[in-house]
Amino acid sequence: MSEELDYWLVNDAGRRVRVDLGGALIGRDPLCAVSVDHEHVSRSQALVIPREGILELRHMGTNPTRVNGKEVGSSVGVADGDVIGLPGDRELRVMSAPGSRGTHWSLADGAGDTFAIRHTPFTVGGRDADLVLPGWPAEAVRLQLAQDALLFEGDGAIRLNGQTVDEEELVTLAKGDVVSFGDEELRVQVTVAAATYRTVHAPGRQLPDRIEVQLDEGDEKVILTFGDKTISVGLSRLRANLLAALIVRPKGFRPDDFIPNDLLIGRVWEEDKAGKGRGDLNLLIYWVRKILVEAGVDGNALIERAPRGRGTRLRLAQGAESAVR
Repeated sequence: MSEELDYWLVNDAGRRVRVDLGGALIGRDPLCAVSVDHEHVSRSQALVIPREGILELRHMGTNPTRVNGKEVGSSVGVADGDVIGLPGDRELRVMSAPGSRGTHWSLADGAGDTFAIRHTPFTVGGRDADLVLPGWPAEAVRLQLAQDALLFEGDGAIRLNGQTVDEEELVTLAKGDVVSFGDEELRVQVTVAAATYRTVHAPGRQLPDRIEVQLDEGDEKVILTFGDKTISVGLSRLRANLLAALIVRPKGFRPDDFIPNDLLIGRVWEEDKAGKGRGDLNLLIYWVRKILVEAGVDGNALIERAPRGRGTRLRLAQGAESAVR
């Protein structure tokens, strides 16, 4: 496996799991990294594991495992964009993306100890969290890595820079930010290493060169292109409507203009807008951002809110293409 890239297995809905050094097991067993609930999938169907600079898929099941439509014998190398076919017509896509190797995020406590964030999501709190802090609520903090950004979600009891954060809010963190519960504090640290992957994949929080929203009934999705990399994320119709409304701006609005809340609500909910308000819009934006982050895209950078939340706009790279189909 390349030292500059993380590898992920992505399902049709855009949910993904990282392939770590021990590999990612796929099967019907609930303890698998990707558990597939289908009677024709074996408890241990396949293992995806890094081997000598490549990613290898080992077939382990009774029924066939396929890569790009071809049945796997015992093992085969897989790479970015390859599609793993499982019994029951289930599919997983292999995706490579810059992870925590170029930008290194960590949390430092008051005693000077530092705890590295090496996978996403990364939880902080009481029992069963990735970073366990006695006395903290269980999984009180959820941190997500996306395009070198670190994003924060709290359970409402956690403070960020001394302020409470709404449970349904994603916050982009910066060096020096302080996460606290009671008298205990964790300070966000970041170091940026020389990153050769930047010629391979979109660096940092680069904005997409192209965005396409597909509104096919039952198959709504957004397709984002960063250089030579494409990420497809499945969405509900309402969430797809939000992105479509930001792409097809009202008459007279320029690409950099924020679309006011009342106008955006009418375009998103269309005939079902009665009783809808800013709270409904805020919640919708939160969920779209969250789904994008889980797919490896910095949703906060892509969907930008105006000061005091009075409007919303979509941020794309200069000269980017956009389409709604």
